[in-house]
Amino acid sequence: MDQELTEKEKLLEKNMAFLREHSSDITFNAVSTANAPALLTVELSENAQPFFIYSSEKAKILLHSRKAPEEEARRQISKWAEGENVNFGGMITVAGFAGMYHVAELLSMMKAGGLLFITDPDPASFRKALEYCDLYKLEKQGVEVIFSVSGEAWRISVEYRSALRNRKTLDNAFFQHLSLFRAASSLYVPLKNEIDRERNIETMNRGAIANHSDEWEQFALMNLPYILLNPHINCLKNSFSGKTAIVAAPGPSLNSSLPYIREIADKCVIFAVGTALKPLLKAGITPDFAIVVDCLASSMKQFEGLNPEKTFLIGHYMLLPELIQLFNGSMFVFSCNTMPGLNSWLEKINALPERFTVGGTVSITAIDAALYLGCSRIILAGLDLALLDDGTSYADGSAYETKRYKEMKTVMVEGNYRKEVLTEKRFSMYIKMLNTFLYLEKEKNKDMEFINATDGGARINHTQLMRPSELQGLHYVSPDTDKTTAIRKLYHNAELPEREKVLAFFRKSLQELDDLAETAGAAEEACNVMFKDEESLKYSGMLGEELSRLDMKIKEENNAYLLVKGALQLLLIDIYSGTGLSEKEETVKKNKKFYGHLKGAAEWVKGLLENTLNVYNIISRKK
Repeated sequence: MDQELTEKEKLLEKNMAFLREHSSDITFNAVSTANAPALLTVELSENAQPFFIYSSEKAKILLHSRKAPEEEARRQISKWAEGENVNFGGMITVAGFAGMYHVAELLSMMKAGGLLFITDPDPASFRKALEYCDLYKLEKQGVEVIFSVSGEAWRISVEYRSALRNRKTLDNAFFQHLSLFRAASSLYVPLKNEIDRERNIETMNRGAIANHSDEWEQFALMNLPYILLNPHINCLKNSFSGKTAIVAAPGPSLNSSLPYIREIADKCVIFAVGTALKPLLKAGITPDFAIVVDCLASSMKQFEGLNPEKTFLIGHYMLLPELIQLFNGSMFVFSCNTMPGLNSWLEKINALPERFTVGGTVSITAIDAALYLGCSRIILAGLDLALLDDGTSYADGSAYETKRYKEMKTVMVEGNYRKEVLTEKRFSMYIKMLNTFLYLEKEKNKDMEFINATDGGARINHTQLMRPSELQGLHYVSPDTDKTTAIRKLYHNAELPEREKVLAFFRKSLQELDDLAETAGAAEEACNVMFKDEESLKYSGMLGEELSRLDMKIKEENNAYLLVKGALQLLLIDIYSGTGLSEKEETVKKNKKFYGHLKGAAEWVKGLLENTLNVYNIISRKK
């Protein structure tokens, strides 16, 4: 018996070493400290084969066949894969480790480039299984294996989203261990719901990028002269270290919060989120910063009557050109992951600002900005993300104050002062994203204070709930000097990219765009000739070599390709998806389509960049 325990302990120690290399600290710690009694029990057969049994309040459920567990796993997964049309070169998420039979079978079917993401919401049972299963058998050349184990499903969902975000495509599938779902539905159903929600959010974000990336590229290039002549957000880093920030959002509770915000305004750094700007100004509160991420024409309405001398814009380079020009001279620029090609291009002339989080509610970007400025306490005001009884979800005086939501668009979520409150479906996703963001920030800095000052609204995790009337009772460390003066000084002292280097880089990129358009056109023509008819196939070898040469030339024109990537997002999604044609036909069709679009994109971007160069050349002389 002592020898058996020793062997189990050795295997567990070995598996924990594997887990350290294939999981986050959260998973490793959750498993290594799982001291609760495991619901999973193990019986050994006469030949020492382990049988994994899950014990619930209702019954004991054997998680696999006693006679042929490997064969059973193979049969079930084959049936699932056929029904779901699974791509084993994509991301496969497994809910439930059980006895590793299904996990091992899935891994055997995975292809190079694939990711096997193994989740389990029961750390104690997972740890128990590690006394009998050798994780080192889950190694396969070219396949990534990640474990995510936690008793809190939302923690797993955070790691799932992080893994999914790093995948080139959204080609993913979800496999649930049916016996575990029957035995412990209270654990596994919430896990599935969390993962489904995260996948929907990522799908929504990628869809937005694909549908709008060409427009955003156009805005970014039109804005570039002003972006290069206004400071990066970098010059504000830790400029209000240890101070309190107020992130004012336009929810209904902002109405009752305004008098209390006005009393402490001079002691805090105030960030106006989106359409909260007008209600703040009407109440006699001048925000220090206006945070904007929307690229919609309607977003200009909220800036009517604003004095840019007292409120500075914090925005990215894809905003409406009219807005960028309005705040020229009072703007700090950040970047985001939406346009990776343009980011890499800007980096080459030392013109890439710090990246902020963008996606979902603008409040996340505002909180990110407050953290970057060094604020140690952030008060959230008007961040209701819920509806009043009449369907109102915005404060008086905001751009959407009269907007109402219909029942078909609403769901119930946990409330602050009510057990449940009504909210719009989109807001429920924002709550999830906000909870994840705040959790990650609290993990980085345990001393960070997040206060949700509201008289209503939906519950936001990782915050201290407080009535707005209680804000005056807090201790504040006031800014040392007048805020506007301090910010203006940082603005004027900021370094900007060197004019001559910028002009030279523009001209070089324009030449490369010209070359790229010519090369892509030649590649398109080679595709047309290669598969034109039977006679042309005789020369396919020679044309294939020419096509390879042209491909290499396209890759060499790096600056140009970085600029056109934003205009090709929808095309790339189409190219990564199947068409139902034969492999040869599909390759031909996609190659022709790609080169044709690449040529057009290069010509279009070149026209935009020529105009950008002219504008920059003129206005940079005035600086």
